[in-house]
Amino acid sequence: MLYRQEQRPNVVAQLNIRNSAIVNKVVGQMWKSLTKRQQRKYYELADAEKLLHAQQHPEWSCTENYGKKRKRQRNKVNTDGQEHTLQAQMQDATTPVHAAVDDSPHKSAMMLCAQTQLRVMLELMV
Repeated sequence: MLYRQEQRPNVVAQLNIRNSAIVNKVVGQMWKSLTKRQQRKYYELADAEKLLHAQQHPEWSCTENYGKKRKRQRNKVNTDGQEHTLQAQMQDATTPVHAAVDDSPHKSAMMLCAQTQLRVMLELMV
């Protein structure tokens, strides 16, 4: 990463390429062409950066922070100008139906109705 950060501006200036994927590919080929001795400089810099990060953020742990995805809350504006969250709309649409399904002897018909309602809602949201 440190080598790429250092070399990226040079590659962009020399080859006049702005496409990130192509620039990264060129820098990667440059990295592979370096000798182990030349690469060692960047490994030592990376170790120093790692120690600095550990000192600045002692509570940070890669195992605790790796792969965490936060649920994005999407908002939709209705025709009346009110903003509603998608999650709240889905709950409003399904909650009464599920309650009715549990009490009704015609569960399969109610489930079909609920599925149709959800399908229509999703089509309207898209």
